[in-house]
Amino acid sequence: MLAQIFSRKKKKVNPFLELNSELAKIGSSLRVNHRVISEGNRECQIFGSYIDFRENGMKWYGVSGVKVIHQALLVDGWVGKCLSSEELEVLVPGLEFPVARKQIEMGERAFLSWYWENLRNRKDNRFGELIELFASHELTRNLMSYFESRDFGFSSNIGEVNGLVIKNLPQIRITDDWQYEVHLPNMSLVDRDEVTTDGTGYIGRGTAREVFELTLKLLPRDAGPAEYFRCNGCPPAPDAA
Repeated sequence: MLAQIFSRKKKKVNPFLELNSELAKIGSSLRVNHRVISEGNRECQIFGSYIDFRENGMKWYGVSGVKVIHQALLVDGWVGKCLSSEELEVLVPGLEFPVARKQIEMGERAFLSWYWENLRNRKDNRFGELIELFASHELTRNLMSYFESRDFGFSSNIGEVNGLVIKNLPQIRITDDWQYEVHLPNMSLVDRDEVTTDGTGYIGRGTAREVFELTLKLLPRDAGPAEYFRCNGCPPAPDAA
């Protein structure tokens, strides 16, 4: 008898049935089946009462203890209706998106200005001097940057585009002797006659100041400001309207 009881297969219950029921109640066509629900460049990841908000591959916020009815409103608002941070905050008392998220909604220039000031304040022990120089120059502070292993690079896009980080501008690599190398991932960006490369994209090396000046020479004058891919239906940023 006991063997029969323990051998019975338990019926699997979809953990998102209640959430999908609430989505249906508010008239949303969205349904969650595999923790992740996405549309365009926005997505939510759901783990019980915890929910993540992502856009362009960037995690903008994560909050726990969210009631199912609030989860439905937030999923529909973020993914389905492309609501702004402030509009979502109204839906759930206590919800507060980070300043970075609100800055990008104000426009690329607002976000990049905020971004570079925060980068400066981090006092990075490998690239700190370079960051200070780039953050003070109008051309480079209008670009997005990224860290990857021993590299500090520039991009003409904020976040990901179709799941990829666009690494189309110069990269700077720190060496074992604490100097820096400049690499170009895409030689088509500059006049090939103006640079010398060994075929790997390596251009030259030097101190922070020398590399800063070399990088400025290699950057296209129209490289910025970096663009942010907005989902369909989102209003344009104020500085682009």
